[in-house]
Amino acid sequence: MASELFGNVESALGETIRINKIPLSISGVLASKGQDMRGQDQDDIVIIPITTANRKVIGRNSGKSDQIKRITISVGNKDDMDFVADEVERLLIQKHRIPANQVSPFKIMNLTAMMNTRAEANKVFSLLLSGVAGVSLLVGGIGVMNIMLVSVTERTREIGLRMAVGAKPKHIMSQFLIESVVLCLVGALLGIIISLLVIAALQYGLGWQLIVSPMIIVLSISATAFIGVGFGFYPAYKASRLDPIEALRFE
Repeated sequence: MASELFGNVESALGETIRINKIPLSISGVLASKGQDMRGQDQDDIVIIPITTANRKVIGRNSGKSDQIKRITISVGNKDDMDFVADEVERLLIQKHRIPANQVSPFKIMNLTAMMNTRAEANKVFSLLLSGVAGVSLLVGGIGVMNIMLVSVTERTREIGLRMAVGAKPKHIMSQFLIESVVLCLVGALLGIIISLLVIAALQYGLGWQLIVSPMIIVLSISATAFIGVGFGFYPAYKASRLDPIEALRFE
């Protein structure tokens, strides 16, 4: 808010602004906090004394100079949040003389409960993303296996010729497993390059600060290699079990 009004935060101190035609002197500027748990910008606010707000800024024309819509309480120890929330609600009920058989009209929002709810939502979202990623890997693996089966069929005579000149089944299997892994790794590298380009575009265009973990890249490459071995095993095994004579006769 200080930057929007004055440009330089330091020059805001001592200046005067008007809210609802009431002049207010700036005595301090808060540090930047960003958004809160509800997505509200904590930097786009002005804090003024409650008496000034009730008597002059808010309550002067509305006739509600004694009403407070929300109270924010800071707790020194996070382990005391539940206790403080219960005590605040008990105190409000006592001060406003709410009957014991009546439902409390006050809504106490505990930051711990909000964080737990958000953590549960993030957990569900992570499980959904993991499920989508698992399905994608399964579909990609099946595609790799089909490609390798087609390759085995098209290169049957080549396989027979290699066996005829001394290649053993383990050599044929190793060859097709390596091809399967290389095929998957090429796809992984292309995916990583495209992802990095998209991240760079978002950082440049939207000003977002995105962090790429090297461990994620290593994990994705390792998972892709594992997919190549797992789904390339059957085509490689099929190629290694071909009869050299039948393979040489294949048209």
